Amino acid sequence: MALDTFKIGDIVQLKSGGPIMTIHGEHMYGGAICQWFNKNEEIKTERFAEESLKAHIERTTTVKLI
Repeated sequence: MALDTFKIGDIVQLKSGGPIMTIHGEHMYGGAICQWFNKNEEIKTERFAEESLKAHIERTTTVKLI
């Protein structure tokens, strides 16, 4: 089963919130394998259904110099 919505390297977040994660791969039984760093800077890995993830869009601020 291939990833339908995301590709390896995409930045995502659970639709319900939580840490910003990176798509690391595809699980053999379906779903996306995601990695992220916890508050202790330890890397964590877990499988999530693609339907539970949303693309993370970084918000940038534009400063106009006068």
